[in-house]
Amino acid sequence: MPTYQFKDSETEEVHSRFMKYEEKLQYLKDNPNLQSIIGTPLIVSGVGEKIKGVSNLHRDVISEIKKNHPKNTIRDH
Repeated sequence: MPTYQFKDSETEEVHSRFMKYEEKLQYLKDNPNLQSIIGTPLIVSGVGEKIKGVSNLHRDVISEIKKNHPKNTIRDH
């Protein structure tokens, strides 16, 4: 479900709501003082950054699989 932004025409307050599109339409009907704000979606920052400990965790999981299933060739790939 997407997050929509709304602006109150009386107070100029802007707020966000996480809802389905159908819920957005009903929300706007129920609150005639609100206007939907059209904008660009938020971009997730830090994409591609290495998360600490993930490589060690991955190595440990692969080691456990290999130890518990010696005939598995997962480490070989």
